[in-house]
Amino acid sequence: MNKNSNTSAHDHPATEHERPTHAIQLPDGRTLALEEFGRPEGKPVVLLPSAPGSRYFDPDPRATAAADVRLLVVDRPGYGASSPLPAGATPSWAALADDLSEALHYLEVRRASVVGWSNGGIGALALAARHPALVETVAIVGTPAPNDEVPWVPEEFRGLLDSLRGDPASAVSTLAPILAGFAEDPAAALNSIAVGPADERTLTQSRVRDALEAMLTVALEQGALGMATDIVATNVSPWAFDLDSIEAPVQLWYGDGDVIIPPAHGAYYDGQISGATLEAAGDTGHLVLIERWAEILAGLEQPRAASG
Repeated sequence: MNKNSNTSAHDHPATEHERPTHAIQLPDGRTLALEEFGRPEGKPVVLLPSAPGSRYFDPDPRATAAADVRLLVVDRPGYGASSPLPAGATPSWAALADDLSEALHYLEVRRASVVGWSNGGIGALALAARHPALVETVAIVGTPAPNDEVPWVPEEFRGLLDSLRGDPASAVSTLAPILAGFAEDPAAALNSIAVGPADERTLTQSRVRDALEAMLTVALEQGALGMATDIVATNVSPWAFDLDSIEAPVQLWYGDGDVIIPPAHGAYYDGQISGATLEAAGDTGHLVLIERWAEILAGLEQPRAASG
């Protein structure tokens, strides 16, 4: 593998023309891009954003700086500067976990905490399950449960997704044109991750709206490929990892005002993962990651402090 890196971490939204801090070549020749925020010498924390989402997102730069962490934010395949999967490849969260393992080893990160927001939380759980030696603690934030367990996929899409299970290799190419409107209209993409009164309150903060719009602009540079890849990994392909094999402590953050992924999803994971704890997120919405970022980072330290 090889890596192209800028020389320092930064805390400002980037334009679509900026290179990522890290562009790591994986064994199959694809690139996995990561952006770095916070302190290079700080405790490593990997953040897997929402769907859609990109590496250009620090949920709260002041909280990140105060927590003294090295925040590594990932472009999943098809988002931002990360390569899409080859045509005909079947997306899976297990494969993403293996990509992340390669990248972290290359960056000489021996152990990290992992935070996954929304769909990104499934990737965080996959990394903890498949590469336990790499993962110290996990936080999943507004992450959906399997639709078969806690229904959340809109009824009008369930039939299409069920039909794609018979030919998952073609699913990304089928879905990407259907989702093209999100790439053409970032406002529609924002509406897909921020819905309801609680999120509307959060979006009144101009810094929040600006940060999310920057994240989404970069996320959609390749059109809807990243979104299609995430949807297939979540709703079409088998997850290919076992929740009950996760050894790391897992925090579950769900807002009572989340219209997209309500707390019932957190209750599902609480029942499936022996080391999980439900955290009180109050009347927050799907943007709970932003509202509770300082607390989430502090919670990642608790098991470490308790173990000495």
